[in-house]
Amino acid sequence: MKIETLTKNDYNEVTELMNKVFGAKNGRQTDFEKELPKMCVPDDEHMSKYVAIRENGKICASVGIYPLYTNVCGVPLTFSTVGNVVTDEAARGKGYMNALMNEAMKRLEQINADGSRLGGNRQRYNRFGYELSGCTYEFRVGDNTTKQFGGEIDVTLERLSRDDREAIRVINNIHTSAPFYVDRAENSELYGVYETLTAWQNEPYVALDKSGAPIGFLSVSPDGTAIADVGAASSEHLKQIIFAWQKKAGRFITFTLPPHQYEDIKYFCKVSQEVKMYPSCNFKIINFDKVCDAFMKLKKSYLPNLPDGEAVIEIKDYGNIRLYSKDGIAGCEKTAAKANISFDRLSATRHIFGGYAPCEAFDSNMFLKLWLPLPLGWNTLDRV
Repeated sequence: MKIETLTKNDYNEVTELMNKVFGAKNGRQTDFEKELPKMCVPDDEHMSKYVAIRENGKICASVGIYPLYTNVCGVPLTFSTVGNVVTDEAARGKGYMNALMNEAMKRLEQINADGSRLGGNRQRYNRFGYELSGCTYEFRVGDNTTKQFGGEIDVTLERLSRDDREAIRVINNIHTSAPFYVDRAENSELYGVYETLTAWQNEPYVALDKSGAPIGFLSVSPDGTAIADVGAASSEHLKQIIFAWQKKAGRFITFTLPPHQYEDIKYFCKVSQEVKMYPSCNFKIINFDKVCDAFMKLKKSYLPNLPDGEAVIEIKDYGNIRLYSKDGIAGCEKTAAKANISFDRLSATRHIFGGYAPCEAFDSNMFLKLWLPLPLGWNTLDRV
């Protein structure tokens, strides 16, 4: 069984395979060139992110490994997506997916990934170290919410063009000013920002204030009922943008927020028609101490009164980590100190990052009850 890295010459063949397999799975025609434009680029740089197996000279199975560079309170992390796992129906049952996933795990080591994410069946990917975790908040608002809480809306929403480079630059600056963001720009020309906002055929808009200055952005589904991503220069601008879109849509809309947008979540929990919480995706945490250090700092950034203390967690086959908050500084480090509690990797991922709420597992240390889960979340557009 030979595993190979693809090149630009394989672009049409692997894209056709993905469209075929996912189209049959989802019961609709699939066009990855339109749905993931940032990923589907016919050059060697983008195609080298795929590994594949051939039968009789034709690609019959492939997996993509897409490094995603993130910043969490100034701490750079690499969270690579492993995705678009496809096997042609005629080639199933031969162990191709297992072989390609094992190869993907090796590639994560080669790029020094701190963590990884993917979608798909939880039990299928547990054995590779992925666990359903993180948290996403989903809100539903309608006419009554906007009328009661929207006030005077002084925001104009204009469809964003790929050629509007100045607006894209401002949008990227707003996106990267957040305490946690995925770097969407692949180069100095900001290629990837527009492509991210148009993933899954969503439509991007720039939000302008009364003077015509950009104050935020949003990306919405083709039918206008779901906001896939929204960003703003301030919380007040965020509210105005969401209410402006609801008014424009003239119907119920939904949008999501990550857990670190603490004040925004509190506000929309109070005014929305409906609120839901669910795990963001399947995560594989590789460098627990580095990732926990970044997200402890993130939690401290919006909860400055996080109580001082420390707790040591043993993660089997990894080692012990010490979470701490002291003198205004929160973080995490590896330690040889005795652990308060012990987990395997999957249980550690669930309990540290949710969705399990802190409960009996943390009775041995009160600080874990107060600090966890850490605010890991993921926007659906940031898959590649």
